[in-house]
Amino acid sequence: MERKIIAKTSKFCFKKYSTKYCLKNILFFSVIISLLIISLSFSGCGPFIATSSSKIDVGDTSSANSSKSSSSESAQINGSNGSTTQTSSTIESANNESTSSTEISSSSESATETTEAGITVKVYYANADGSALVGEERIVGSSHKYLEAFLELMKPPINPGLVRLVPETTKINKLTVKSGNIDLDLSKNIIDDRFKSDLMDILLVHSIVNTLTEFKEINTVTFYIDGKKGTAIGEADISVPIFRDESYIQKN
Repeated sequence: MERKIIAKTSKFCFKKYSTKYCLKNILFFSVIISLLIISLSFSGCGPFIATSSSKIDVGDTSSANSSKSSSSESAQINGSNGSTTQTSSTIESANNESTSSTEISSSSESATETTEAGITVKVYYANADGSALVGEERIVGSSHKYLEAFLELMKPPINPGLVRLVPETTKINKLTVKSGNIDLDLSKNIIDDRFKSDLMDILLVHSIVNTLTEFKEINTVTFYIDGKKGTAIGEADISVPIFRDESYIQKN
């Protein structure tokens, strides 16, 4: 088209005007036509460019969504891993506790025996002539085993030939355990209502001490009477912590 216009213009110019004038006109028209073509080209490509750029934007958005989705999935996976870790540590913690319990039970085995029903322990009564101690087995719970073992001493023996030494009127004011020792605070009834005899006093003290030291972790018992450090029960000295003494237990 440009060539046709230029040819016609040239022809016209050569006929009516001078060569110099014609060349100016040709140059002028050529510039106008070129600008026209360029402008038409840009206006025609506009929608295409816009569309292309929109498509790119959409692509980017979808890519961003993918990233977000991936991040979200990552977070969920991480969350699951965290939960698994927590479960694992919980299981490990439970296993450790179970092991600790087993170790404690194992270290506590002495004359006592742990069963599903509770802990089997011997509690001591006097024999018929009051010359020695005889043990009878009882089952006590693990939560308050020391207290329950002592309370068994206040109950009548199963064997009718044995004699209960701890008066049933005795009250336990306080029982605390520390470093292998039991601080046992009793009411004054243990002194006032006991069988009064020198040997029976000694057997009374050792029936309590030997019963509580059936638990391997207990070494001594310290007596208190109504909140005050004990001094004596009749002829039996209780001013110091008392150790287990098996010499008072009847030999079979």
